[in-house]
Amino acid sequence: MDEQIDDLPPVITIQITLLDDKSEFSELQNKSHRSPQYSRSAQALLKHHAKAYNLPELTPKCLAFAFVRAYALNLGCSKDIFIGNPQGGKPGEIVGADIAISRQYHEATHGQQSSMASFGEKYVWAATHELTGFLADRVTAYDWKHEPHKPPVNLGLLAEVNNPATDIGYGQLNSGSVLEFSELIPDVDLTEPLQIDRVNEWLQKAPLPPVEPLLLPGSSQFIEWAQDHEWLVLRAFVKRRHIDSQAESIFWASSFAFPSFASSLMEESICDVRIQDLHNFRAIVDVMETYQDPCEVVWAPWIREAEGIIHPVVNHSAGQPKTIPLLALTCKVDWRSPDGEAEDWLPAKWLRRLLGIVDFHAGLFLNANGEILAFTIEQAGESWERHECQILVARYDVVIDALKARNLALGWGIRLYREPSYPLNILSDEKRMYRDWCATVFYSGDSLKVVTSEDLIRGWGENAYEPRQTSS
Repeated sequence: MDEQIDDLPPVITIQITLLDDKSEFSELQNKSHRSPQYSRSAQALLKHHAKAYNLPELTPKCLAFAFVRAYALNLGCSKDIFIGNPQGGKPGEIVGADIAISRQYHEATHGQQSSMASFGEKYVWAATHELTGFLADRVTAYDWKHEPHKPPVNLGLLAEVNNPATDIGYGQLNSGSVLEFSELIPDVDLTEPLQIDRVNEWLQKAPLPPVEPLLLPGSSQFIEWAQDHEWLVLRAFVKRRHIDSQAESIFWASSFAFPSFASSLMEESICDVRIQDLHNFRAIVDVMETYQDPCEVVWAPWIREAEGIIHPVVNHSAGQPKTIPLLALTCKVDWRSPDGEAEDWLPAKWLRRLLGIVDFHAGLFLNANGEILAFTIEQAGESWERHECQILVARYDVVIDALKARNLALGWGIRLYREPSYPLNILSDEKRMYRDWCATVFYSGDSLKVVTSEDLIRGWGENAYEPRQTSS
């Protein structure tokens, strides 16, 4: 005899009416249908409620979705209150509570709780816990060994346990070094008296920075133990504010490798290729449902990566199309640190194997002999603060030698975005200007080539623009 099946709490009885229409319900059913095998108690519960609403079937995902939605509405979740009518910061917008929270705090991914959650997220978590407790009293659960646990199920079996590797490897490198990146905010002669006119004047007059000191920072800027080697940037996010004008410069860089023989093709026609977000080109850990912390990713060779290669098509002088494989040198990892959800950058898996990186601890990437081959520097800040950076650097000689041995060359996608800093960007409305520069940087022989794919200087309210394409 199977367990007794009780009705769901009263709030679930309005599950079907809460869905906008039957097509939405059918679409959700189709997406979640995988024909899995559930316990007899789970199958009985689903059939019981499907029959109550004259449905051919009811999947667990649809049951959970409907319950959470109904529960949140029952608690008072309202689009008018929590969303409002946001207009991207334009005058006259009505900003709901959840939109205001999302503009200041990062929302967690991978189904985890945000460190600073919106009202809507809190309602969803309350509903999830309620439903979990309800099902634990009525449905058999199975552990990772496929052992059955009849109700009432100990909720401790459903809790997520942190990998001990997280505690071992956690910690930021206390380098004591702050890379200035003064090239991002050069001083220029300004004549305008009003602040918004002054910042617009700076945006138009300030020259583009030289890329070499940004991508190959001098070793004297690093902590003492790192000054014995030259370092190159694998990944960078840097934000700096110019004091006089109150303009903000944000710089992104992401590295990649490509076949050395393709240097001439890159120089000839890479500016003709619309490679979106090359400054954000990276691999990701091929697990979307759960976190993988940096220690796990470095230690476990079976963890796979995805999205780390693209094949842009270029044309050489003869006019024949050619594809150039670009291999990302970095990998993005979202994980649950003791301080909440964190985003970190690692050398990509193929590069770690190439360099012999086998260990990670407190921002340091080590080989089997304990040599530091790469490390991260992070300077955290709130969105309104003046300086912020997250940089991943690696030994110049080790990376270049390893790439040359395999007939590969080094390149970067970079982007520089300049605009008035907060709160001037809000107060100035559409009068403010911005500059957006995107370029590809790569080694051609022993020299760095810079190919600009886009360089925009315009007012915020303008729609038409002419991108510039140059090389140097």
